[in-house]
Amino acid sequence: MRLFFIIPALLWAMPQQAQNINWANDVAPILYKHCVQCHRDGSIGGFSLLDYQSAFTMREEIVNAVSSRRMPPWKANPEYRHYAGENYLSAAQIQTIEQWVANNAPAGNLADAPAPPQFPVGSPLAFPIWCSKHRLIPCRLPVMNIAALLFLQN
Repeated sequence: MRLFFIIPALLWAMPQQAQNINWANDVAPILYKHCVQCHRDGSIGGFSLLDYQSAFTMREEIVNAVSSRRMPPWKANPEYRHYAGENYLSAAQIQTIEQWVANNAPAGNLADAPAPPQFPVGSPLAFPIWCSKHRLIPCRLPVMNIAALLFLQN
């Protein structure tokens, strides 16, 4: 008899939880972990996602890019093999972003949001490479495993 009351209560609570998805508690941690390495001022991403207002402005582009798996740009199949430094969104993370946008991208309590990650100015890996016989051109590489980079240089 108790199940008769518990199951409807659980079913009622599930949509309520989806409505509580917000920037501060749910979306910011995902974007900070997977997106802002490129999507910040002065980086290759073209626009910043380091604050709520920026993400709110770009919410439709964000949901389209992650739903189609164009972003983050990780083409390796995680069901086949895992790699060091891999950067892809799980189905649950994509669903969180989709629900956030579907609910008009609520901010939540911005004081509860994690602190935005700090990055050095410019690229952490910029060094000259030969592009012709006569001159060196500074080249900025994406962040990668520094041990692999040192191996390639030796």
